[in-house]
Amino acid sequence: WYAYAAGVGGMGIGTISKILVVAGHLQGYHVRFCDKKGLAIRNGGVYTHVSYSKTEALISPLVPYGKTDLLLGLDILEAVRGLDPKAGFHVASSDQTAVIVNTAKTETVTSLIGKDGFEVEDLEKWLQTYTKSAEYFGVDLFEVSEKWLSNKIYANIMLLGVAFQRGLIPLHLGAMQLALKQMVKASELEANQRAFEIGRWLA
Repeated sequence: WYAYAAGVGGMGIGTISKILVVAGHLQGYHVRFCDKKGLAIRNGGVYTHVSYSKTEALISPLVPYGKTDLLLGLDILEAVRGLDPKAGFHVASSDQTAVIVNTAKTETVTSLIGKDGFEVEDLEKWLQTYTKSAEYFGVDLFEVSEKWLSNKIYANIMLLGVAFQRGLIPLHLGAMQLALKQMVKASELEANQRAFEIGRWLA
């Protein structure tokens, strides 16, 4: 099982990675992962690859070409980059990849200064065309997080909650909950637990 999560610096992609890695170990999988942080501190693209196997046959921590089972997009533009072979990714395919995506629009530097632009609706069409359209789920998680938890920083955990409830992560609830407890600061645990349950409700 292969997962790919995409976002920009500060959104919590690293936390998604840690939770999936720890939960996979707790459930007994052989887990491989690779995080790309790059310019995260400057809001650059951040990606994580996570794979589960019942054997140790996996060689690379990177998702093979077109083999992602689950694409998690905390930033919809970065999620669409996962479809692009020219960008060196192309992790998704129309016969294998389910997508859970945050549809909030996060402007890029070039769009802010008027040199470029994009519409969320266009990006959603790309995702639905080049992944399993029946397994597509998009919602503005920043809006939901701000409404119910007074801060959009919990959108990443909501994203996991949606994916889990839709049966797209091959883990038991107990493994997810324990990994969340281990990987989140104690002071933030209750809010993140609520975020996970809100994501499940959204699904």
